[in-house]
Amino acid sequence: MPRKVAHLVYSFGMGGLERVISNLVNDSNDYDVEHVIITQIDEQSFASQLEHPVTFYCLHKKDGKDLLSHWRLWRLLREIKPDVLHTYNFGTLEYQVVAAFAGVARRVHAEHGRESSYKDIKHPAKYEVFRRLIAPFLTHFVVVSQDLYQWGLERLKLSPPKLRLVYNGISLSEFPCLKAQPEPLRQIACVGRLVDVKNHALLIDAVALANQIHPQFSSVGIAIVGNGPNQQKLQSQIDALGLENQVLLLGYRENVSEVLAQAQLFVLSSRYEAQPMTALEAMASGLPVICTDVGGIKYVISHGDNGMLVPSDDKHALAQALLEAFHDSDKFYEMGQRGRALVEDKFSVKAMTSAYMELYGVTKNKGVGDK
Repeated sequence: MPRKVAHLVYSFGMGGLERVISNLVNDSNDYDVEHVIITQIDEQSFASQLEHPVTFYCLHKKDGKDLLSHWRLWRLLREIKPDVLHTYNFGTLEYQVVAAFAGVARRVHAEHGRESSYKDIKHPAKYEVFRRLIAPFLTHFVVVSQDLYQWGLERLKLSPPKLRLVYNGISLSEFPCLKAQPEPLRQIACVGRLVDVKNHALLIDAVALANQIHPQFSSVGIAIVGNGPNQQKLQSQIDALGLENQVLLLGYRENVSEVLAQAQLFVLSSRYEAQPMTALEAMASGLPVICTDVGGIKYVISHGDNGMLVPSDDKHALAQALLEAFHDSDKFYEMGQRGRALVEDKFSVKAMTSAYMELYGVTKNKGVGDK
């Protein structure tokens, strides 16, 4: 019998976390495992990215505190009897206590970010205390970047083997490198939910400033992929700056790889990232990357090697970096090639899947050797 792994997430709409899970599920063919996905709310549109049938469940959690959702999860776990419960980020952590009482043998929790990097969180320390209280119920506490690993050691007081670092993995076949030679900068891609922490407003301001400094830059199109609550506010900003023909909000797209294939540069202007999947996907596609120097990005982007880092909330620095890419396509092409090589070496989905299967206690199917 295959080992059953239940993944518990807030929702399964478009996002980097959902991409991580879909990559993991899609790359599990060689392993004796069955995946199920449990969402807190009824948003499961990203299921279209899964290549194999996966059973979905929903807890129908109400806004705010909904203690009955714990009872519904307990009943569900007792019914489907998973061998592993894998929760993601702070909002699902408390459910690991339910899993322990429901008799789930392995309880894995993964963090893809932390509250101290979000400006609307006033008391991040209380979240760290809560994590330390729940830690005894966990088999493993997984982090996805070097900065989160240090945070786990220093702030959460965790240590190996409970604390584990597992890099997010990219499907190299899904994001092929099609850049055979340098190309003039014609299009910039940005992928991320339209929320405050992604700070798309900074990118829009930097584009307007780059146009002022060098009017020819206005020929470069900016394609922003993603949806979210800030869509109308960002569109108003674009219109007010007269960029409606240059900066396009494309909304949710399933064909992100096609958008990246048409671009010559990828930009991420976030206020915080741990290990951004979108930047890794861009690197896999052979794109040079310009990112704000926040969170764990410096462990992925080496300034001047496979991309450029600029200070957070500095539109002047970002505008200058955009103009440098506009004027020196050869230099940035080489950055993109080095980025692709880094993803192949360190951030492949194969390596990520192998690491998680070890934590789950899942073995390869009979007759399947290491590839």
